Amino acid sequence: MNWFINLVKNEALIYSIMIKVTQMTSGLIIMKLLSSHLSKSEFGYYALMMALLGLISMLPFAALDHGVLRFTVEYRKRISHFFSNVVGMYLFFILLYSTAILLSHLFFNYESKLALLLLLIPFLILPSILFNLLTWFENALENQKKFAFMLFLDFVLKVGGIGILILFNLLSTESIMILFMLSYALIFLFASKDIFKFKMLEKEEMKKIFFKILPYAYPIMIWGVFVWAQGMVYRWYLEFFSSKEDVASFAIISALAILPVTALTGILGTYLLPKLFRRNENELDDKSKIFKQVLKALFYVLGILTAMWLFINIFQKEIVSILTDAKYASESWMLPYMFLAMMVYAIGNILAYMIYVKKETKDLLLANILPGLFALTVGYYLIKTYALNGALITFCCTYVLTGTLNTFIVLKNQRKVQHAE
Repeated sequence: MNWFINLVKNEALIYSIMIKVTQMTSGLIIMKLLSSHLSKSEFGYYALMMALLGLISMLPFAALDHGVLRFTVEYRKRISHFFSNVVGMYLFFILLYSTAILLSHLFFNYESKLALLLLLIPFLILPSILFNLLTWFENALENQKKFAFMLFLDFVLKVGGIGILILFNLLSTESIMILFMLSYALIFLFASKDIFKFKMLEKEEMKKIFFKILPYAYPIMIWGVFVWAQGMVYRWYLEFFSSKEDVASFAIISALAILPVTALTGILGTYLLPKLFRRNENELDDKSKIFKQVLKALFYVLGILTAMWLFINIFQKEIVSILTDAKYASESWMLPYMFLAMMVYAIGNILAYMIYVKKETKDLLLANILPGLFALTVGYYLIKTYALNGALITFCCTYVLTGTLNTFIVLKNQRKVQHAE
């Protein structure tokens, strides 16, 4: 009973759980609505656009987000100045991407629907990237209450908007992208009004912040495209070698495998990482206790994931039919294999907190590049030859490889630390 009382009193943990539960619930409900009301072909277009947005978000923004998380504490007394100039830095990269996408229409002959969707992408990039930046920023400040409110409001706007689009028979990939664009923009403008100041934008300060973040973020930039390949390249290979229906099926089943695992590990990361950073900065703190804290958290997460896998293995068809749509139940056999691969990935991902805390992100380069290379190269052959089955094999191999390599690297580093002591 005491553990429950302590849990309720721990406001930061409660909000961290709310954040990840909201993210997972939002993802599942939106997927349910879209998979039920879009044809497989139309959902395939949606999955391709989300994969493209994921690539852009990963490179370089996800890497810079990690830098923002790491260095926000240093600028706590000049928070508006720091945030405003980080936004200015992001706007520069967003402009480069938008220009490149618009110019691509001059060199590639896209089909009419794909051409229209690509024209919408630059308008979605801007609010999406800034919204994500603000959530990382609030997390760095351990302002989980505001973070949770932003995600909940985004969830309400998206689900409500999709409901209206369905009601008026306007649901399409184009209308969904416009809806997401409006949701991100409204929340960012509302939530950042007290800290984002245009008058604080300074070119030299942006450069200074960028080069301060760069040494920490550049390894993540390098492996960004390979991390994207692990999760998203299958969609585009299936588009080239199979059909949009297979793109939709794979996107649906893989999302069901990924969502609960990332939500659970995300709860842990949102709550634990800022505290680990603080403990590592405290010279009086025993560093070995940090690793023990990570191992303890890993033990609990693994117990929950194992129970979930057993449930999925028994009720795979029912899960897919209830959470998405009956037309995807024929591919439900893939779900247990994908979830098992994600469990191995989660082990390595949680242990890798030790690398982030010690600011040695370059140690993770190999563990992120090799699986991505596998997906890009071997995955190309497997998907070209075996279509959906090839995509499943590639998915499982890449996530198992990532988890195994991360685990090996962290344990090797810990042995070095123990020998040094």
